[in-house]
Amino acid sequence: MGQSGGLITPNGSDVIGIQPEGTFNLYIANFRPIVMLSSGDSLPVPVLFDTGSSGNMIDKSVFKQLGLNKKPNHKSFITDASGTTIETFAADIPDARLSSLPVLNATVDVSDYRAGDEVGILGPEIFRGNSVYLNFPKQAAYVRNSTAVPMHIPDAQDYVEDNGSGLPMIGISIGGMEETMLGLIDTGKDGALSFPEHMIDQLPLVGRPEKVGTATTMFSSVPVYGAKMDAEIKIGSETLVRPDVIFHGNTPKVGMPVLGKQRIWLEPHNQRSWVASERPLDQSDAQSFTGQFGIRTIWAEEDGLHYQKEGSSKSVLKYLGGDQFLFGDSQTELIFRRNEAGAIIGFTLLGPSSKPFEVAG
Repeated sequence: MGQSGGLITPNGSDVIGIQPEGTFNLYIANFRPIVMLSSGDSLPVPVLFDTGSSGNMIDKSVFKQLGLNKKPNHKSFITDASGTTIETFAADIPDARLSSLPVLNATVDVSDYRAGDEVGILGPEIFRGNSVYLNFPKQAAYVRNSTAVPMHIPDAQDYVEDNGSGLPMIGISIGGMEETMLGLIDTGKDGALSFPEHMIDQLPLVGRPEKVGTATTMFSSVPVYGAKMDAEIKIGSETLVRPDVIFHGNTPKVGMPVLGKQRIWLEPHNQRSWVASERPLDQSDAQSFTGQFGIRTIWAEEDGLHYQKEGSSKSVLKYLGGDQFLFGDSQTELIFRRNEAGAIIGFTLLGPSSKPFEVAG
């Protein structure tokens, strides 16, 4: 296994995509997840990591600062949340990095964009071909190669198409309503939860919506109406009790006040997403994860999986779905690796800092 800073390239696994594995930081302030983008030896610039965007964009000042060139014979179009579209141009960022993680094929649109200190927007599509794990409590993201055969995730949600690209979704269960609806996982949204105006009469509300403010997109501003829900709402690992919601846009959206407490996997190449949350693991499935991994042993007991490193005390592993576990007494996570045939060939440990440590089978 090779390891260099936040970059890890595992040996022995059958993977798709050529993006190197590794981590980058998510600096969350005022419910805005910011990442630091650089090119070569340039000073890093702050951009928004927006899961509600299917594209990537930088401000014209960054284009000049990094000394980039326009892509020849190429036209780009940017559409904001209001549906407004403008024509612009694109550029490739050479030797692009997020924190210490190299980003291959970093193509961005260039336009006028500044929001506070933010001078651009990047979305998970920039890592297409890889899985992206957003651990918001740790304020860290982990980019991981995906096996050629997709892992079975029973509660994964399919992306919903947006202008030819998919956007990640999460289930929204509203007390008193039989069907679970889907909402956009939107880290660019600093409000907790919103619904389209056409759903006002379908939802259990305390009273009629009233104007509560204005929503500003990249190119326009529109009035926003809000109300209090008369229900409990379950979203991923979080439960909201009679939350205030707003009505805006064309689809339900879940923002950072809810997402910021969760662990979420995105797979742009498989067009699906899911929440890593604690759940039961039956005995037959538990046995499939057992084995000897060098000086580390994983075995199953009636209460689930256990882990022990030679010379250390044992730990209980809490199941988070897929191939992922959480050490019961710490922030450390364990994610198994498989080859193309589906056999476990080792695992990755993500400690409190979320830097990966590879363990071979």
